[in-house]
Amino acid sequence: MHEGSKQPSAIGGLLDALADWRQAREADAAVTGLPGAAQWPELPALTGIHALAGALRNREHIRRALAPAPADAGPLNSRALVLRMFRLMHAQSPDYLRHFTAYVDALAALQALQLAPAADAAYGSAGTKPARKRAKPRPARKALRPPAGGPDAG
Repeated sequence: MHEGSKQPSAIGGLLDALADWRQAREADAAVTGLPGAAQWPELPALTGIHALAGALRNREHIRRALAPAPADAGPLNSRALVLRMFRLMHAQSPDYLRHFTAYVDALAALQALQLAPAADAAYGSAGTKPARKRAKPRPARKALRPPAGGPDAG
């Protein structure tokens, strides 16, 4: 194994396996006519887990937001300005920063949902590229024959 590649983690492998299982289940549901995951009721027991996952995601966003700026960044560098804004926001009101990152995260999720139908329309409902139109067959060329009264005739 070379240095550039990482060993997959146990959690990453589990998430990949679950994603594969979900795709297979949705494909089976489409074939058998059973309800898909979107039609299942929400489990109340998962509410706390969703809240915990959201809090952990917000904490990770805040940790990245408060990371030091690049040393060679100029005064108008957009990354440096955003990091400075996050630091000032955190100093004034950490709760507001948490709410702000949750809001930005929700907007990013909505943007992904908005872009998803356009991607589905471009690639079809099965996630494949649209079929290319086949070229019409060319008419056969007629074989060239020497003229009837040529040098060989005679």
